[in-house]
Amino acid sequence: MPLIEALTIASRLTGNKYIESQFPPVISDVRNGGSLSDAIKRILEFDNKLATTIFIGEESGRLGPMLESTADSYDFEAETATENMVAVLQPVLIVGMALVIGLVMLSVFLPIFQLYNNVEALS
Repeated sequence: MPLIEALTIASRLTGNKYIESQFPPVISDVRNGGSLSDAIKRILEFDNKLATTIFIGEESGRLGPMLESTADSYDFEAETATENMVAVLQPVLIVGMALVIGLVMLSVFLPIFQLYNNVEALS
């Protein structure tokens, strides 16, 4: 029964209504004696690596450590993707800020220069 409870909790924690709606058949399959790996394959958005890892964990009797290593792997991939996104985004933000600062400077100095030219033309 703890596996069923874990799947129920996991379905609510996904934060995605579409994926959450795919969990009831998975929970039903596991409740009826099916393997977790076969049931997880029904959720199309999950990576095949997850189902394969669960299958290996079920066969070897080490499901917990296999899921922990998979979670570590996904965490590493997410961290790497975030770092890559930040590395690409930083130069874009710097250029954008430079443009905004340039426009502010131009909006301040242009009237001053025009005023100076008008004063110079009067003298």
